[in-house]
This record gives sequence, structure tokens and C-alpha cells, in this order.
Amino acid sequence: MKLGRLRYFVAVAEELNFTRAAAKLRLAQPALSRQIRTLERELEVELLVRNGRAVKLTPAGQVLFEEGAAILAHYALATQRARDAASGNPVVRVGIGFGVGEHVDRVVTRHAGPFPDIHVQLEIIPSTAQNLALKRCEIDIGFLRPPVDAGYLSCHLLFEERLCALVPAVSPFTRYKAVRLSQIANIPLLLHSRNLSSGLYDRILDLYRVRGITPAVIHTPHSGPGEEAGHMLVASRKGIYIVYASLAIFPVFRKRVKVLPLDEPDAKMPVYVAWRTNERSRHVLNFVETVRSLFDIKRV
Repeated sequence: MKLGRLRYFVAVAEELNFTRAAAKLRLAQPALSRQIRTLERELEVELLVRNGRAVKLTPAGQVLFEEGAAILAHYALATQRARDAASGNPVVRVGIGFGVGEHVDRVVTRHAGPFPDIHVQLEIIPSTAQNLALKRCEIDIGFLRPPVDAGYLSCHLLFEERLCALVPAVSPFTRYKAVRLSQIANIPLLLHSRNLSSGLYDRILDLYRVRGITPAVIHTPHSGPGEEAGHMLVASRKGIYIVYASLAIFPVFRKRVKVLPLDEPDAKMPVYVAWRTNERSRHVLNFVETVRSLFDIKRV
């Protein structure tokens, strides 16, 4: 199987549309179709079900998509690391979940002492997306909230952070140091897209569910509590968000919204560091050791 042909198939599988995949690859659509048919003949399996413009993956196609994407990612990673080694500028790529940057900064600062020649490349990536980014070798280490896919990732629990309510500054609750969910049960719950952080999304709903509360949910798929648009929704009293304690308030909203801790013992969210279980790069593993040292984590 040629690597280029595998890349063509993965592009079609990602888009589920030959026209978009061809544009993405800068390839004529008829040529792309021929490459996919050649691959199917080579493997002697049907990979796609074509129904007019609609494209679906067969079970065999789904397997090849998942494994092929990983192969391409490892190829890209091997190529990049070979270039880094040749240039003498090794890179460790780190994904940062929303609100954990302060902790990552401490790790990066400590790591720079014994490893001054290592370039740490940082990128803000939603927690849920970090699992796929790690699998596809787009990052080497992730600082994230659940879920962490134990099938191919190793991880350490770093700490648990308390969940809070992001409420309007002008509300009867701001006179309290903390609030119970029962006190805010009648206020509409603004809920971010589950794709941003499925673990936080599910935890929020579980907190309401175990207390027998059915909130009036307003989904905000195009904004979240960490964005100005989300702050606007709360400031204009459209509802409240349940957020992590480390949420940064935009300066312009500091007099318009307030973060109140939830007075509930189970209103907590774990934060992990994760890396590929089969990781062999000493630069990446050295970074993990720095994390262990800083957070006083013992090897199991």
C-alpha cells in the first residue's frame, strides 16, 4: 500500500465527501476516485459505500481510517523528529486545556533549567480534542480534563479543581461566598458544546441529576464561558455557566460577572497529564519526569 494512496483515503474518510476531499488535497475529483478504487482492489475489500454524493465508511473502511490516520501521524512525527535531531533543536509539543496554563507554565519553567536546549511548543486545545491530537501525534503531551483514553494513553492525576457558578454580578447570590445548586436551580443553565470538554459537560449534568434537579438548559454551541460571548450571556442575565475555578474573567466583565464556588462536596473536576503509552522519545519522557517532580507524583 502506497503512503500517498492511504493519505487520499484518510482525507475522504474525514470529509465523507469526494469534492471536499479533492479540494483539500488539491487533486482532481476523478483522479481521487480512481485512487480509492485502486486501493480497494489492492486490499480486496470495500472501503466506502457511495450513494450519489453521500459517502459512508464500511466496517473495513472505519478500521482503515483509524489505523491509517495513526500511521500517517507517526510518519509525520518520525519525519519531524529526524529533522529536529539533524538540526539539533528537539521539540516537545504540549496541548493545554482551558484554564490550566498557570500550572503548565510552572512545568515549562522548571523544565527549562536542566533542559535549556529543548523547545517546548505550546498550544491551547480543548480537553476532548487532545485525545485525538495525542493519538495522531499532533502533540506529545496533554494537560487535560477527562476523558483520557486509557487504550493508548498513560496519565497521572495532577489535582482536582473546584467547580463554580459564573453568575451576573447583579444578582441575589453575590452576597454569598458560595452557593448550593438548589439555590440556583431555577436559573437557566448555559451549556457549552460537549466537543469542547465532554468530561466537564457530563459532570455538570450529573451534579444536577443526582440532586433531582432538571435545569432549563440553553445550549451555546458557538460560545463558552471562557469566551467574551459567554460572558455577555451571563452579564445580560440569560443564564449561568458551571465553570472550573481557574476560569479567567475578561477585564471588561470584571464588574459584570462573578465566579462563586459551588458548596457541594462532589463539585470537583480532575486534571491530568497524558502522553502516548508507547512513547519512546527521551525528550518527551524527560518532560513527563519534570511533571512528576513538580507535582510530587510517584512512579507506580
